[in-house]
Formats: sequence, C-alpha cells, structure tokens
Amino acid sequence: MFVLFIVFTMGITKWASKRNTSTSDYYTAGGSITGFQNGLAIAGDYMSAASFLGISALVYTSGYDGLIYSIGVLVGWPLILFLMAERLRNLGKFSFSDVASYRLGQTQIRILSAMGSLTVVAFYLIAQMVGAGKLIQLLFGLDDYVAVVLVGALMMIYVLFGGMLATTWVQIIKAVLLLSGASFMALMVMKNVGFDFASLFSEAVKLHEKGDAIMSPGGLVTDPISAISQGMALMFGTAGLPHILMRFFTVSDAKEARKSVFEKQNIAFMVGLAFSIAASCNFPVLFLSMYWKGLSTRGALIGGSMGLLTALILTILSPTVWVQVLGNAEAIFPYSYPALFSIIAALVGIWFFSVTDKSITADAEGARFFPQFVRSQTDLGATGAVAH
Repeated sequence: MFVLFIVFTMGITKWASKRNTSTSDYYTAGGSITGFQNGLAIAGDYMSAASFLGISALVYTSGYDGLIYSIGVLVGWPLILFLMAERLRNLGKFSFSDVASYRLGQTQIRILSAMGSLTVVAFYLIAQMVGAGKLIQLLFGLDDYVAVVLVGALMMIYVLFGGMLATTWVQIIKAVLLLSGASFMALMVMKNVGFDFASLFSEAVKLHEKGDAIMSPGGLVTDPISAISQGMALMFGTAGLPHILMRFFTVSDAKEARKSVFEKQNIAFMVGLAFSIAASCNFPVLFLSMYWKGLSTRGALIGGSMGLLTALILTILSPTVWVQVLGNAEAIFPYSYPALFSIIAALVGIWFFSVTDKSITADAEGARFFPQFVRSQTDLGATGAVAH
C-alpha cells in the first residue's frame, strides 16, 4: 500500500510539473484551487505523522490535558477566518511577506519575514522528520537515519518538481485517507463500548497504569502562566505559520480563501515551540501591518526581532531544552512555552519604536495605510488592478 501510494503521488507530481508554466503556477497553483480543496489541503498540512503520533502520545502519557494541543489551534482558526484570510488574499501574491511589506520597507520586512519563517520551519521540520521517520521505521524496520532521509527526499521531489499544485493534491489525498482511517477506528472503538462515552473512559482508566490520574488536570499544564502562554502560542501561532498562510494565495478570490479555513488538527509538542515563534514574530507584524496605521518599518523590524529573539532565548532556557535536551538540573526560565512573554515583547517593541519614529518615511508609510485598507477589502489584489 505504501509503495502504491508513492507511485500514485509521483504520478500527480509529474502531471503537476507539466502544468507549472509560470511563477504563479509554481508557488500558488495559479490560484486554481477551490475553497473546499484548499480546506482539505490545510487539513492535510496539519494531520501529519507528528500530529497523530504526538497528540496520541501526549493524551496517553498526560491524560486529557494533552487535548489542549487540538483545542488550542481550534481557537486560532476563527482569528484567521474573520480577520486575515480575505485581506491576505487581496493584498498578497505568493506569501505573507508580500502583505507585511505592502506599505513598509520591502527589504527590511522581507528579511525579518525570512528570519522568522526559517526559524519556524527549522523547529517544524525537526518534528515532522522525526515523526515521519519513526512511522517509516515502524512500517519497514529501517534505521532512523535511513527513514528520515527517505521521507525528506520524497518531500523534496513533491515540492521541487510539482510545486504548490502537486503539494496541494498530495495533501488532499492524505487528508481524505487519514480522516477516513481515523473515523473508522473511532467508530470501531465506540462500537466496542456500545457507543457509551462513560464506558469508554471507564475502560481507559482500568487499562492505564496511572488509573484515575489520566482524568485529572495537571498532567501536562501545571500552572496558569503555562496554560495562558501555551494557549496564546497555539492560537496566534496558527495565524503566523508560513505554510498555512501561503495556502490563502492558492485560491481564486477572497470568498474561496474564507471557505478554506474545513478541518483543525495540531502538530505535537515540538511543533508547539514553532507555534510560539510564529506567534511572536510573524503574527504581530502581519496583523498590525493590516490593522494599525501607526506601524512603521523601524517598529516592525525592531519589535519583530525582539519577539523572535525573546522566543528563541526563552525556549532554550526553558525546561524543554535546558533540562530535557541539554541535561541541566534546573531550567533558568521556568515555563515550557515563552509565547506570553515574547508576544508582549514584540507588541511593546513594535508600538514603542513606531510611535517614536518621526521620520519622513514613517509619515509616508502611514499615508499608504488607507489605500492598503481599501484594497484589502476588495478583489483588486486578486485581479491585479491598481488601487486608487
């Protein structure tokens, strides 16, 4: 089945490569993806090996506290749906950096966007490769190294030769298969307990080595600060992930972009760190560029950098890295997720360095806010017309 799936998806990649005749085709599938298709593709982006293995493991080891990873992202989707999806589609061409740099300094903002995106991708890539490699190892008994290289090579072939069109259809197929398989398993499990949730939980408590403890809070989130910080990372991080934001440029118009926001799943613990960084750097700059007239290039660059550096430093000093990875006895920063602190650092930095920027450039950027606002509310960006 695995080999057949690879052969089939490689055929899709070959088909897509013949249709990629322009930059728009390669990066955004020429805007030919429907809202429903794009929604399935977004679901496929989330429902990865790391997602299924990671969340299952968290719920098993930590009890129902582990479900915060699924629920936290659910809160982020309305934010994207109502405040960002339409404006992204109308203002941008290929990525969210097009939007953030629409009225600000192109070079500075694109450098900041690249730094934030590459940092997020680095954390994301580690988790995805480990999760996918472990799955291949379980299927075929391969070494971790060989499994990771194999999965990485397949992903590169999909993207390099098929572009966004091939990537989208591979994710659609994956989403359908995973939704069908997971739904079937859930149905069979519930059938086994007579479709009674009380019986399901009772059986789980009997079988689990921790017993009733898996039904009690505190297995994963131990204090209010950690809960708030983790929730903010998952909620705002969803609206700052580069590969999710890119998907809103693959549809034909803003209406289809809004439709794209059909299925919600999160990637597990390691990817939560990527969410923290995305929430601290990408999201504040992107959101304020669309909604705050007073934002200046200097404020966005310095404030965004402050959020990025704060998230990185606090992540390294947190129990996740300082204790579990580096082997130190006690963490310098006591919380596993830095989002609460790094988002505040980013917002304060952006605000302070924008309002104190009295340059002519800053005045000109503020004057361009209204034309940007008009264009964000119309399909002028999608049609390529010039906003007046």
